[in-house]
Amino acid sequence: MDDNILLKTLRELNVTLHDQRNILYKYVNLKDAKLILGDQTIFLQTAENFNDPFELHLGFIEPSGINDIISFLRKKGLSQPGLEDELKMIGDETFRESTTKALLSCRSTYGIYCMSKINDSTLMWSHYADKHRGVCLGFKVPTMSGPTITVEVKYEDEIKPLQHSFETSGTSVRWMCCKSKVWEYENEVRLIDVLNNGVFPFHKSNLCEIYFGVTTPQEEIDALKAIIKQKDYPISNSGKMYINKYDFKLAIEEFNL
Repeated sequence: MDDNILLKTLRELNVTLHDQRNILYKYVNLKDAKLILGDQTIFLQTAENFNDPFELHLGFIEPSGINDIISFLRKKGLSQPGLEDELKMIGDETFRESTTKALLSCRSTYGIYCMSKINDSTLMWSHYADKHRGVCLGFKVPTMSGPTITVEVKYEDEIKPLQHSFETSGTSVRWMCCKSKVWEYENEVRLIDVLNNGVFPFHKSNLCEIYFGVTTPQEEIDALKAIIKQKDYPISNSGKMYINKYDFKLAIEEFNL
């Protein structure tokens, strides 16, 4: 699909594209930090491995029926009387079941890299960075070789089904950025590859910040510093989190690597 058509459709669907001038943050444990830094790779997971059971939940999207595909074919000038008759013979229920299976396959196909707009979330450090022993990496949006798009997650109070469309992958992208408001603290942005998942290399210029947790051991900090020096990452900002004495917030003690 033409990129301009996809972007236009995403705007119509109220999907917010991330401003790629802004840094995004990945909270990780020490083991994953060493893999990311040492191998210079990131891992795009599939939704079936996420910790939210509502990821790509079918309640967020209404599977297309026979009339939807016929309307699509007519609009594209591809419809023929014989073809329409064959489609109608399949039956709407059977066709919707087939569409549902195709949508569910997205759970094991689409590659998603979850990041956050912020680096000082106490909950994010607790949940994703090994209870503040880990690391928060700051990325310029990683440049991938395949077709990717970076979108902000929409947090909803209730499930509002989105009509699936055959015309664009925009509805699928919108589907993948719907989450409950209970996750709003994550301030999540997703890098999505609709064709691939797994391990992908990134250019070292994409990695520009690193922050260590309140209880990250000094020997682990030193080990990660050595990897950064060896790989020659152009880190512009770095520091260690500490507990603010006057409120329930984390602060950063900046230092040069």
